[in-house]
Amino acid sequence: MFVATFWLALPLAILELGLRAVERQLGIDERTIAPGAAVFPLDELGYAEDPVLADSARDELRILSLGDSFAESIVEPAATYARHLERELAPRLDRPVRVINLGRGGTSFPGYLHQLDTWHERLGAGAVIVNVYAGNDFDDAGSEIVGPGAAAEVAPASTTRPVTIRTGPGTRVPRRHLLRIADWIHAIWLQRALDPEHAVPAGYRPRTLQMSEGRYLRVQANVARPYREGTLADDPDALASLAGLLERLAALEANGTRTLVFVSPPEVLVSAALRERVRARRPDLGALDPTLPASAVRAVAEQVGYPRPIVDLTACLSAAEQPEAPLYYPRNTHWSLEGNRVVGAILTATIAGAWFPDESPPREGDCLAAPASSPSPPLVLA
Repeated sequence: MFVATFWLALPLAILELGLRAVERQLGIDERTIAPGAAVFPLDELGYAEDPVLADSARDELRILSLGDSFAESIVEPAATYARHLERELAPRLDRPVRVINLGRGGTSFPGYLHQLDTWHERLGAGAVIVNVYAGNDFDDAGSEIVGPGAAAEVAPASTTRPVTIRTGPGTRVPRRHLLRIADWIHAIWLQRALDPEHAVPAGYRPRTLQMSEGRYLRVQANVARPYREGTLADDPDALASLAGLLERLAALEANGTRTLVFVSPPEVLVSAALRERVRARRPDLGALDPTLPASAVRAVAEQVGYPRPIVDLTACLSAAEQPEAPLYYPRNTHWSLEGNRVVGAILTATIAGAWFPDESPPREGDCLAAPASSPSPPLVLA
């Protein structure tokens, strides 16, 4: 028995070690940012963003936009919600605004913290917004590959030292299994469930894909999990990771940096028609409470002393949903061109009211993201 197990395990071990070596050499690109750089080529570092000057323009409000693929977006960079926010907030405040999109697909709370620690001081940001995608951020919190210094207990990297940025396909395949080869097999299997005949419309990034109807309904049932009672309390590691991020944001607030944390829902929580299709396939889906993820984030925020309200986009997105102009790209999970426009408008009104209430009073047509409700029962951090 032992001999048979050994000869079965040996080829698998060789494949695993070989894959990891190839991934390090070909799948992960490490770029070093030297201290004192005048321009940061964010487009060359894997971001959906233009190069950014280290020094901001006079009176410019610089906002770092953090998040996963919802922040990075499937639309062209000029049509992301970060760019809509930039264009709409500047005239409202009568000052220059630059929103720097640091969204990265496949990341979660540890990655957001790493991006924050890497870029906040280097880019001289006066504000930070964080998009918590309720659909998978809690599940993905322990599965991503980030660069050095990403753990919550590590102090922000000094701008006087070089910093390493990791990009490439190897950073886009989450660590979900004991063997790395299983992660890649899972990623390839997911790609096979996509529709290869789909033609990408204008305004979207190349290779924007659609899932088959059956696959999409299964995905939407899965991303609805955080909206079921008791699920988030069962994931203390994700809550602890979120706490580290919120602690850092609280420290920035204490030093004068404005912040905003908002929670974004999956399409199944916004579209009643999609919910009906999902329930037809998954009658065991159970009751969904649209307030649960934002309430959980609020509970963690209160425990670590984060001072700002946690806001939830669900009500505003649900009010804006129109069948003829869907907010989510069909069978893709991410926001469409219209969705990015609407989110940009919601954030513009919410940020103006939260950060500059005297300079920019509410306007007709504004939809302000609602503060998260009190959690019940309260969550307990590990």
